[in-house]
Amino acid sequence: MLSGLSFPAGTCHNGAADGRGMRSPSESKHMRELLLASLGGRQYGIWKDEILSVRDIHALHRIPLSPARIAGITLDDGKAVTLGDLSVCIGYEPSFATGQGYIILMAEGDKVTGFVVGGELRPRSISPNSF
Repeated sequence: MLSGLSFPAGTCHNGAADGRGMRSPSESKHMRELLLASLGGRQYGIWKDEILSVRDIHALHRIPLSPARIAGITLDDGKAVTLGDLSVCIGYEPSFATGQGYIILMAEGDKVTGFVVGGELRPRSISPNSF
């Protein structure tokens, strides 16, 4: 699901900093995984279990004369998916302008939605008790 996504050194896929992924049974049962994206200098979290796939920004196809909030399209199982640019939607420069970033596809029922985030994504595990 997250192929091509590199995780920072010192963390493993489940977010444990010790590299062993060891958690107590009660702790791991209540942990939830996030991908953190930076938009306009602020961190935003996306629940990993709601993500269909993460793709490199190079899978983005720009649409001529489209508004800046529409980053472009990508293909998912042969179907075109329109991609929104979250940075533009909150008042910042387009994410794809740097040539670095990711396409995130999310599914709700039979609908697939997608958006572009610039920079890198970082995994984090959080507990509901941390809110």
